[in-house]
Amino acid sequence: MGSSLIDLLEKMLKLHKSLQQISLNKTAVIKEGNLTSLTALMQEEQKHIHAINTLEQKRIGLMTELTGKKSAGLQEALPHIEEKEHEPLLRMQEEMLAVLTALKETNTLNQLLLEQSMQFVSLNMDLLMPSADGQTYGNRGDDQSNETIKPLFDSQA
Repeated sequence: MGSSLIDLLEKMLKLHKSLQQISLNKTAVIKEGNLTSLTALMQEEQKHIHAINTLEQKRIGLMTELTGKKSAGLQEALPHIEEKEHEPLLRMQEEMLAVLTALKETNTLNQLLLEQSMQFVSLNMDLLMPSADGQTYGNRGDDQSNETIKPLFDSQA
């Protein structure tokens, strides 16, 4: 039972490392502003997430078989696993924690970069197409006088 848990965790670790690499690639693509590559990376990311979710369900099933608890962690499962398999499992747990921490940091950076990119696009759109209710020049219709506005610069001089 422990060896199947080791195999499962190795697969999950491999997928998480691959997902981390995709996130790092996304950072570079976001900085470049390449939407086509970003879309492709996001599709690849979704495939990884689906595979990880499938493996997570299997892990929950194994842990339930071992401990009788659906939400059992590795520490609760260790007494039910051969002692020779404790060290590899604990090593994988540490490695998984490191990968997940790095993945979280990379995703946070990507989110910030995307937000900045969206703000930049919004600012450029505002500059290129000012709103209709913004400042306008000329007669606003609420002026009572019929005087024409004289230019500040006389081009005939």
